[in-house]
Amino acid sequence: MLSLGFATAKAAPLPNEAIGEIAGSHGAVLTSIAECRAYIESPSSRGQEVALKMQQALHKALGAEESTDERAQAMTEKMRENIEQFTGQLKTQFDEIGAGPDFRREKCEQLIAGSIARAEQVDIKYGVK
Repeated sequence: MLSLGFATAKAAPLPNEAIGEIAGSHGAVLTSIAECRAYIESPSSRGQEVALKMQQALHKALGAEESTDERAQAMTEKMRENIEQFTGQLKTQFDEIGAGPDFRREKCEQLIAGSIARAEQVDIKYGVK
């Protein structure tokens, strides 16, 4: 379980639509890492770092609610559970086209970089970065 260990956010909570967009963008990063974990180095530490960023962004987005840390943590954990359902999908797709290791790594790195950039844009959009 992740714990933020810092004071609660002072701003009012963002609308649910914004919170959903933030969670979704960070979830896409986690998904890309999970799907590519067989092809990138140190996937668990990278995934942990992204999960922490997601939880921090959600913590800020939820505002000064008393249960902010627990809610952000629960949303992050739920996203991680959902990701586990899709970890074999990319491998299957690569196998179907007979992709070699270099191609797999290159495409995974592009997927992850794009997902990270999108999550950062969403964080900036809602002022939670």
